[in-house]
Amino acid sequence: MRLMLLVTRDLCRVEPLHWLGQVAAEGLVDAIQVREKDLTTIDLVDWTRQVLRVAGSIPVLVNDRVDVALMASAAGAHLGQQDLPLTDARGIADGRLTLGVSTHDQEQLLAAFAGGAAYAGFGPLWPSATRGNDTGLGAAAWAAAAASVEIPVLAIGGVTAERIGELAAAADRSTTVRVAVSAAICSAPDPVDAARRLRSALDAS
Repeated sequence: MRLMLLVTRDLCRVEPLHWLGQVAAEGLVDAIQVREKDLTTIDLVDWTRQVLRVAGSIPVLVNDRVDVALMASAAGAHLGQQDLPLTDARGIADGRLTLGVSTHDQEQLLAAFAGGAAYAGFGPLWPSATRGNDTGLGAAAWAAAAASVEIPVLAIGGVTAERIGELAAAADRSTTVRVAVSAAICSAPDPVDAARRLRSALDAS
């Protein structure tokens, strides 16, 4: 998993269902995360199922909600630091979901790894309106974090195609650049083109 797309409809200039299918069909992203904080449970289940229908073989995860991921038959769930603890989520999922965790420092990352997370997000690395921050940890912090655990660590927060090179330059040759993005694709006037540019930058890193 090198490129995860976090879909938040409020950030999208173009209705996601109009372009997600093409992004998935071209294999431009490796996973799609449904990230909707304000929907009711029933509406979130319905929206997740709509995303699943257009995603084809691309895995779909649900932000925060293990219950919704199970009800919608999604591939997994992504947990924040203030969400359901990983141990409890693993108990509820009972092996049926891929579980990832957002981490913001080395201690949280090591805890996620020790707790059995399949992958982790690490950041925010740069200022990000999506994540509500005006500072960032920087590419070197991600590189050190990614080298410290044996699970995929995705750079999050302000990631753009132009910043992929910074991540690659900060990492050693054994570390694969992996990113999770939202605005870089969702807020673009042409989301498919934006996804292609991110994928090209990753392929070149």
